[in-house]
Amino acid sequence: MSEEILDNIKELDKRMKEGHNRMVEKIDSIHDHVDEIIQTLGTTEKQMERIKGTLGKTETILQQIKKMNSTIK
Repeated sequence: MSEEILDNIKELDKRMKEGHNRMVEKIDSIHDHVDEIIQTLGTTEKQMERIKGTLGKTETILQQIKKMNSTIK
C-alpha cells in the first residue's frame, strides 16, 4: 500500500512539474507579446509626434498663405 502511495506522490509531483513548466512557457509567451505591444506603442508615439510636427508646419504655411492673400486683395 505504501508503495502505491509513493507512486501516486511521484506521479502527482511529475504532473505538477509539467504543469509548472507549461505555465512558465505561457508566461514567457505573454511577456513576449507585451514587449511587442510596448515596442509598437513606442513607434506609434513617435509617429504621432511627427504628425503633430507636420500639422504644425502645415498650419504655419496656411497662415502665411492667408497673409499673402490678404495683402494681395
